[in-house]
Amino acid sequence: MGLNPILEVHETIEEMERAAKEGAKGIGEIVGGYNFFPRLDNPLGDDRFIEILDKAGELRLPLLIHSCWGRHVWLKYSDPIYIDDFATSCPDTILIIAHSGGTYQRFNEGAIMVARKNPNVYLETSWTSTRIVEKMVKEVGAEKIIFA
Repeated sequence: MGLNPILEVHETIEEMERAAKEGAKGIGEIVGGYNFFPRLDNPLGDDRFIEILDKAGELRLPLLIHSCWGRHVWLKYSDPIYIDDFATSCPDTILIIAHSGGTYQRFNEGAIMVARKNPNVYLETSWTSTRIVEKMVKEVGAEKIIFA
């Protein structure tokens, strides 16, 4: 299932519950450009997002968070290092870092570090080089990597 970032939290949670009852297996794709990520005035980003993460954990729905860079992506909201805040605050929620930072080495290193630190964080391989995938396997183990 996908999440609409302009819905009220209770509407999003109702949709999550409905989708889970109907057999949904996960939630995606959360894009950093929506400004859920941390900012100076709130180190955990948008408080509403924490409620959504907690509900995803309760419903056992893994959440795919987009993390890469590109021409139309705000780097400050796409850095996978910020996913550590969510993983630490919501340890019962499985988070999947989409692209594992993509083709940007600093983002790759951040994604690997977050997955290594947090047992609830997994790495996804699309738009990631073979060299980085090999490093991911070496540093976090194949069991924490999703081939896509």
